[in-house]
Amino acid sequence: LHLAIETQRTRRENLALFGRSRARAICMAPWDSWPVARVSSLAGVTTLLVGVTLFIIFPRVGAGMFGRLEGHVASATGSSGRATMDFRRFGPIGTSQQKVFRAQLTDSNGRNLGPEEFVPYFRETVFDQYRQRPGPRGGVWEWRTVTRGTGAPGHVLLEESAELGGIIPVLPVAYGVSDVELITQRYWLETDLHRHLFTLYPPREVSSRDISQVRRSIDDFTLSVYVPTPQSLRYEVVSVKQISSNLATAMTSAYGPDWEPRVLKPDPALPREAEFRALVAELDAQAGTTGDLGGAHDIARFVGAAKAYLRSPRFGYSLNPPPVRGGDETISDFLFDHHQGHCEYFAAALVLLCQYRGIPARIVTGYLGRDYNEVGGYYNVSREDAHAWAEIYLPGRDWVRFDPTPSGALAQTSYRPWMLRMYRYFDYLQFQWANLVVDYDANSRHALFAGIVNWLQRPAGRRPTAWGAVQAYISELVWWRSELGVGDRLLYWLFAIMVVTLVLLVTYMVAVVIYRVGRVLRRWCARRWSARLSGESAFYARLCRRMEELDVWPQPGQTPAEFAAELATRFPVLQPAPELVADYYATRFGRRVLPESRRDRMESFLRNLASMSRAQLSAGDSQQATHGRTSD
Repeated sequence: LHLAIETQRTRRENLALFGRSRARAICMAPWDSWPVARVSSLAGVTTLLVGVTLFIIFPRVGAGMFGRLEGHVASATGSSGRATMDFRRFGPIGTSQQKVFRAQLTDSNGRNLGPEEFVPYFRETVFDQYRQRPGPRGGVWEWRTVTRGTGAPGHVLLEESAELGGIIPVLPVAYGVSDVELITQRYWLETDLHRHLFTLYPPREVSSRDISQVRRSIDDFTLSVYVPTPQSLRYEVVSVKQISSNLATAMTSAYGPDWEPRVLKPDPALPREAEFRALVAELDAQAGTTGDLGGAHDIARFVGAAKAYLRSPRFGYSLNPPPVRGGDETISDFLFDHHQGHCEYFAAALVLLCQYRGIPARIVTGYLGRDYNEVGGYYNVSREDAHAWAEIYLPGRDWVRFDPTPSGALAQTSYRPWMLRMYRYFDYLQFQWANLVVDYDANSRHALFAGIVNWLQRPAGRRPTAWGAVQAYISELVWWRSELGVGDRLLYWLFAIMVVTLVLLVTYMVAVVIYRVGRVLRRWCARRWSARLSGESAFYARLCRRMEELDVWPQPGQTPAEFAAELATRFPVLQPAPELVADYYATRFGRRVLPESRRDRMESFLRNLASMSRAQLSAGDSQQATHGRTSD
């Protein structure tokens, strides 16, 4: 790029200074960009190949594409993960877009489910009884989890099943029911420590390469990690989209022959219990369910009336609930006095109304999927998506979700459309970086190679020999034996062309290497041969050095032959000098080897010259001149 810029700048300056006619006469050798482009392209392709190779071979560790992946997520309201829920601990709630997890939902056909088709409620913790914990100033009212009357949560340890291919079964009875629709959820948790696993209700199975054991709550089907994992967690859950009557019957029988859900009323009785019962009677009258509830239909009518009451204009959603006075019970204050609260207040009020009507009910905390990234087909769940809702037991339908929180209270994005689109693409890049790069480990590498091998074996068949597999592959490409789609055939043809190209390139590379090695060997042999001849071709250099020592110098521009002829004319003792130069030409340029007698003769001449002084050389010159005058 620098050379191209300098060339153009020089041309512009020459045109401005000398004009077009004179500028052409100036030496302006055009810059050939092809060698630089060729080297740059080769370096880029080599770097890409090396990078892909390193990516496939080595697992990944590190941080996100645009910085560290989301750090530890502190407890958020509605999804605390604690064993109790105390409203006294809830202060003003601030919204936060810090990521908690990403989730991708697909149906049985592998199609992504968006908010238009399905609104996901990701369960985390369940509370089923409102209790008063002893303490100063009347104690503290809090929600707790009570299982089978034991007074403490009960869990069962679930492990991978070899018969199911490493899957952890959570609801085994669901495998025998065929009239249910399933939803597959893939979770990418970005927190540092994980205790609860988010799921849709009810989960049928869990699979993950990061964990092999999970704990399942006996009654509410919440899942938790047996040993908290310190890294980002990836797992997959298959849940039932809607519980059918057959599945509800199977789930009831799985609990035991005498099992039935219990109504866990507040313990002790609420200070304003009479007001609760009066409100329940009023809702009964509105729903037309006075007397004994006949079944799921009557229960659903009463719950619908209570839900509509809580969503009426008299109640308002607020992130800043009023302060709690010592000894006061907060849900009664919300329901009968100030009528302002967040989702936990609405869910708790609905559950208490149902329990006083004799209906099994419980609070569920977790996250509500609202932020759907249509670019990648997944939900972004952040801290501001923390939510709480109620689950009511309907005979023949199991536990059914009811959300009494006003729909207008749900958080809405403040992004402009183009900013929201940019945010979607930015988040998708971060998600792909975490999913394909950071999460690429040894298991991913094995799965990748196994998938490639299985894909290659489809047209080749399971032939016992490599040559047989190649023949089957070629016949499949040419004669189309099996039922492969056009897209698959194009991919297989592309792979075959790439293999042939690779073979040709390797063959060419081997031939080039052999040729280059041969050239190096030839040059090495030539240097060794030249070294053998160097002693003969150095005769002339020794002669010149000795003449310089004797203060005899060649004339400017004089060739070795002319200098030798002059020496032989001036100094009779140097008569062999022309013969020495002739031998020098023959060995230096003609690559000939002198016979042993000639080499000995030249060596003897040079040794005599080395022992001769300047006076002896000049005396020989004077004697030659005197001898010439005497002859005259």
